Amino acid sequence: MSLGANEWAAIASAIASFGSVVVAGITYRQQSKNNKQAELDKLTDRLIALASRANSYKNIQGKELRSFNDAADLVYAIDSATFRILSVSRKYKLDEYQTKDLKAYFINYLSYQIVEEMRLNGMPTFEMDSTYGIDEVDHIQFLWKRGVGYLMFDKEM
Repeated sequence: MSLGANEWAAIASAIASFGSVVVAGITYRQQSKNNKQAELDKLTDRLIALASRANSYKNIQGKELRSFNDAADLVYAIDSATFRILSVSRKYKLDEYQTKDLKAYFINYLSYQIVEEMRLNGMPTFEMDSTYGIDEVDHIQFLWKRGVGYLMFDKEM
């Protein structure tokens, strides 16, 4: 049985198609890997910015306590970092060690005073004002406990 020109052309076409599928699969995997790395790089930059923002609300020695608004902004920075880490960890199915590395990365950029407040698991100290309602304080306390629990004590959300 001898193959004619049409049969050889069909075989060559099938081999080329298979090669194209393989190259497309390799390209897709590489692009996914590049996207993941780009998003992790963007996340680490954002974590540095959030830590810097949180550090701007630390208590200054010899000065009065931070205001409620400053304490709330500190808590929102920590809560934002928490959800960004959680989101990327779930999206890319990061393992436990990769997630812990991201948490540690954020915590390492926080000031000692804030890390100590987190370690003690108490609310950040602030000057209480009668203009703030109990709901606002409770909400900030809830966000603080949620963020600190996830970042420091590995409590799942």
